[in-house]
Parts: sequence; C-alpha cells; structure tokens
Amino acid sequence: KYRPSRLAAACLSLAQSLNGYSAWSDNLQFYSGYTASEVHSLVSVIRPILRQVQGTARKSYDKYAGRSRGYLSRKVVKLL
Repeated sequence: KYRPSRLAAACLSLAQSLNGYSAWSDNLQFYSGYTASEVHSLVSVIRPILRQVQGTARKSYDKYAGRSRGYLSRKVVKLL
C-alpha cells in the first residue's frame, strides 16, 4: 500500500517529533522527495499503531529497566 521509502520517511518524522526535533525539514524533503503533507498523512496512520503496542512495550521496559538488568535508555519512556 505504501512505498518502503515513504514508510521509512514517516517513521523518521515520527521519531524526530518524539525527540523534540523538527518533524520534517526542507533538507529531508529534498533528499527523500516527499513533502511534509505526504509524510504527515502516513504518520497519522503509524501513531495509533504505536499506541496499541505501548502496554506490551511498557511491561518489557519495566522488566529490563532495573539495576540488576543494566538499565535502559530513558528516551524509551517517551514512547510509552
């Protein structure tokens, strides 16, 4: 349904916005060939899927986040 390159662009845009960066820049548009509206329309499809898996991901995070397991990145918490 979606080209792999467009899916990758949307995932990159979503990851950037979750980390506080500009979601889509002119450089990204130039090199990918996708406009911000093309990318954001697919981000709106991906975001609910990400929310659906948050329960399972949160359990895994809680399991491995402790001292005995060596901790995990705190950036993961933003997604959950």
